[in-house]
Amino acid sequence: MVSTLVKRNTHYYCSNCMMRQLQLNPNCYFCGNSFSNWESVMIEEFKEDEENVRRTDADSHGMEQK
Repeated sequence: MVSTLVKRNTHYYCSNCMMRQLQLNPNCYFCGNSFSNWESVMIEEFKEDEENVRRTDADSHGMEQK
């Protein structure tokens, strides 16, 4: 079966069993369903992490962000 990752606050949950996902894997660790939006979620998480790193670097070097 196929499920989606659902974000609530800062955590992701399986749309089928509603178990919190401790790590973002392609399948739910509890019910085993594949996540149809796993790649999209991973891309968004990567972009957020990259933005946070750039923001932190700019702040530590006294630069203003454009």
